[in-house]
Amino acid sequence: MERDWQLKKVTDNNKPGRKILNVNRLKEPEIKQKFVIELRNRFRVLEDLDQTEDNSIEKKRENIKEVNQNTSEKIIGFRKSSSKQWLTSDTWKAVDERAKLKEKVLSTRSSRLKEQTQKKYIEKDKEVKKRARKDKMNHLEERAEEAEKAAARGDLSTVYKITKELCEQCKQPPPVKDKNGKIITTEREQAARWVEHFKAVLNRPEPINEFQEAPQLEELDINTDPPSKEEITKAIKSMKSGKAAGIDGLQAELLKADINTATAILHDLFKDIWEENKIPEDWETDWFEVQSGVRQGCIISPILFLVAIDWVMRKTTSDKKRGITWSMFTTLEDLDFADDIALLSSKQDHM
Repeated sequence: MERDWQLKKVTDNNKPGRKILNVNRLKEPEIKQKFVIELRNRFRVLEDLDQTEDNSIEKKRENIKEVNQNTSEKIIGFRKSSSKQWLTSDTWKAVDERAKLKEKVLSTRSSRLKEQTQKKYIEKDKEVKKRARKDKMNHLEERAEEAEKAAARGDLSTVYKITKELCEQCKQPPPVKDKNGKIITTEREQAARWVEHFKAVLNRPEPINEFQEAPQLEELDINTDPPSKEEITKAIKSMKSGKAAGIDGLQAELLKADINTATAILHDLFKDIWEENKIPEDWETDWFEVQSGVRQGCIISPILFLVAIDWVMRKTTSDKKRGITWSMFTTLEDLDFADDIALLSSKQDHM
């Protein structure tokens, strides 16, 4: 006897997700003061340890990472999930009632009672779906109003997050595949595949007309000394807040909370890296030469980007009026980022 089998993906709800530090708490003066004091005390303990212990670059790097992470977890904690339950209590009550009717339909032996219960179940199922649709619409309208209020106060980060949520774009990225279409699972193989991809994309055939580089008239006075504390402080201040952490899990807000301590600790690490000409293992990556395209810092790059994006947005938004009210006479229709574009609207039927 032949049978048809269907596989069902089961989600592991016990699998821990990625934890993100709640760096917004550092905006509170009291929390920031506690964080700074705890951070300084922990680094002071490291300085008082016996200098004969492992003082390598890897150990210093690991100590900086560990102290920042432990201090952050103790003082500011992790960000809690902001997802809201959009089904109301009445809808959940109707869902429970539908489940009970389903059990009666399956357990009833009398054909007459089973038919009556089946009719009740169908009516209750329609009620549940109707309530769920209404709850979802109300939830979408509430989130749209939150986005509009955030736009009014200039909080574009909140606008972007709500927009991605409503557009259901918060999904897992597509898998990385090799040239033959086979899915690559390990991080090392994925990194190697990205190197291979960009090496092919960013290196095109030589142009017909060769570039005539102007002769260098004088040698440039380049400072080859290790990074100074002033340079490190300037670099920390220039870091953008609200960005995702790197491979070390440290966000810019953690370094900015106590710039003096961060500068002193990083200066010691960078000085050793510069003098020993060696970097930590997790900083290493596969390098490849780029022979095509514009140079980094060239003004042609952003101009070409803006020309292309402007054309795309005109084609996308020319069919109907959309956007959210930005001021009395203007509307905000889209948020443009280097790798993402979010269309905005105060009404769902305009999307």
